[in-house]
Amino acid sequence: MLSEDKPADSTGWEGFIRKVLAEDIRAQAQIESEHLDPEAVVSIAVGLAGSETSLDMPARFTELEQAQERRAAALSAHSDEPLWLAVVTVIATISILAGIIGGLALLAILIGKWTGHLAKVPLAPYVVISGTGFSTGVSILGVVDFVDQARSRKGSLSQSALAAERFRSNLAEQVVSLLIIPALERAAAVQFVEPNKDVVKVTEATHMSARVEPTKRIQTSSYRRVLLNLRRAGGATIGLAGSRGVGKSELLRSFCDHPFERASIESGGTIGIVVAAPVVYEPQPFIRLIIRRLAENVPRDDAATDQRPRWIMSATDFATFAAIMACLAPAMVLLGGLRVYGRLIGWMLLVLALVLAAVWGKYRFYNNFWRNRRRVLDWLRRSSPERAAQQQSARIEEYRKELGVRASEVVQRVRYLETRSTGSELSVSAGKVGLKSSAGLSLGQIPYTEADLVEEFERLVAELHYVGYNVTVGIDELDKLVTGDRAEEFLNGIKVLFAARDCSFILTVSDNAFAQFARRGMPVRDVFDSSLDDVVWVEHLTFLEARRLSRARLSQGQTEEMSDTQLLVCHCLSGGLPRDFLRYARQLGELNSRRSGSYNHFLGELLPELLTDDLRVRLNGVTSALRGRDDGPLTAPFIAELDGLAALDIKDGTAKLRTTFLASDSSFEALVQPSETWVRPPPTDILGVTESASWIQNTRRQLLSYIYFADTVREVFLTPEVFSAATDRPDEGIALFERLAEARRRLEIDPAAGWRSVNDARRHFQLAG
Repeated sequence: MLSEDKPADSTGWEGFIRKVLAEDIRAQAQIESEHLDPEAVVSIAVGLAGSETSLDMPARFTELEQAQERRAAALSAHSDEPLWLAVVTVIATISILAGIIGGLALLAILIGKWTGHLAKVPLAPYVVISGTGFSTGVSILGVVDFVDQARSRKGSLSQSALAAERFRSNLAEQVVSLLIIPALERAAAVQFVEPNKDVVKVTEATHMSARVEPTKRIQTSSYRRVLLNLRRAGGATIGLAGSRGVGKSELLRSFCDHPFERASIESGGTIGIVVAAPVVYEPQPFIRLIIRRLAENVPRDDAATDQRPRWIMSATDFATFAAIMACLAPAMVLLGGLRVYGRLIGWMLLVLALVLAAVWGKYRFYNNFWRNRRRVLDWLRRSSPERAAQQQSARIEEYRKELGVRASEVVQRVRYLETRSTGSELSVSAGKVGLKSSAGLSLGQIPYTEADLVEEFERLVAELHYVGYNVTVGIDELDKLVTGDRAEEFLNGIKVLFAARDCSFILTVSDNAFAQFARRGMPVRDVFDSSLDDVVWVEHLTFLEARRLSRARLSQGQTEEMSDTQLLVCHCLSGGLPRDFLRYARQLGELNSRRSGSYNHFLGELLPELLTDDLRVRLNGVTSALRGRDDGPLTAPFIAELDGLAALDIKDGTAKLRTTFLASDSSFEALVQPSETWVRPPPTDILGVTESASWIQNTRRQLLSYIYFADTVREVFLTPEVFSAATDRPDEGIALFERLAEARRRLEIDPAAGWRSVNDARRHFQLAG
């Protein structure tokens, strides 16, 4: 309970950070696997809370304490049970007990009269006591239950409890994401080994798959930015933009399919759904789909959502009823006999039937309908805040069970059209003459209109929020709608849902949408500006994040492992793109498995082969593209040049090739000059040329720029003095290697920009230009 969550030490929020760290399973696993000092992690997290993050930990913890105080005050007020309510409950319980005792006595007298005994005992007093006592007690308990529901359901207790629990959960999640994970990154010691001494142990890398399990996702800087937006009061609508393969879909699913925060009746949690929209759907069917998926994901209690008619018995009920009748029928026959032994057996069977009936009634009816059966004991023991909190938790679970039934009805209403029929019949007969009258009414529900669907969605979200659930809706693949106004058309149709309070939406949008949103306030206004609260540009992985990604995939007892140097190579070659990072890790393992001899080869032996194989794949891709083009006389010289590049071995160096290429492309040579000496080159190489010549020229520039980058990677990692100088201080060395990763990213945008970035990285590594 929250009353137990408040740290006992004087540091307050520092103790809260320590408690959250102790409760985080994945953080504890990383601390254990990397032999980290928990106190050092806490110290770093405290420093981050004070300066380097957007989380104002002292202020947020003060708000948490205030929420806990409001909850404690509500519990104290609720613990003071009104005396009249307890007295009335005692009277009702006594009345029901009197009715039950009177009913049992009446049954015994009836049996005695049937057997010829107790003939002079009157029945009227027992009938009155049984009927009056039972009906009066049940009626009073019904009124008591209504009063109790009116006091607690709409009162401050449930809302203060849910608000405090929700605030604590959100704060704990932000502490993990914004403080603990960065602290773990900084506390983990990075150890770089020279590639010629670094043994590659990874082989097939079967666990480095792009199909990630929910428990092996990692939190990145982009995750933290989205988290801060989603945890704002009332929810938010966030767009995710970024390069292909950067992990937008995984980031979206990490909020909608969080394995450690899945909704449950006991603890609430997040109800998240993901709906893919790679094409333009009609708004009404799409909204209907979202409502149905949301209602289907509401946690349910199987007993509460049992839709069978009440008169149908379960197998247990039928067996119990059959056993009662099997005891009662022979008991009545034996009790009417003359033999003493027969009557004795009859009484034994009668007692057994009554015991079975009492047990069946207890579990079949008493537990289901008399929810206030413990009120007398609670009053006798006097309620306490702890017991009131337990009662409140049980009551909230009851609300959630009721909402599960309501969600089942929503699913049925959204998916099907219902027709209801009512009828009545009256017949009177006298002798051979009879009169008969009948009437019937059939009602068919009108299908939901779009406005009805929106209203139903808002009502369902409000009810879910009221009982402590968080609702997150993810719309994936929206970035595929990049042509024309397709994305705008789709958003215009569904943005009516974005106004729903206490619900968050996450959308993957295209780069064009991000550009339009970024220009808001200028004379450019579109649906993205009016629909989205913010657009988060999903950043590429940093080396430390890529390192955590590999640890998450290869940890937990896996036989394969990758050193920090090997991860650094894959990170630089991928530019921090998660999809390419995993691909290079798999390629490295395949090379290690393919070489003759043992599987354990040195990274210095495999790196040139890795770079050469990657270049050949790119050359094959260009050759395949040429088959579908008609470039005339320009094709033959270009294919000859590609053949020459295919014979190139990266490990032999490419300085001469670069010089020859730049001399043949003066415009590109001018573009790749350092910024301080750069002047705009004349566009003589582009103007007046055909489209074919332009395509071949751009392709040559891309290939040669990549070769320049790959050769730089080879020099940095395979030149011992350069690598040692860069890794003497790991923190500064990581910053240098991030420049190589940045150069790789810029190659995708423009070859000249990537070439300049490679030149910049070479200067920092003190390599010849």
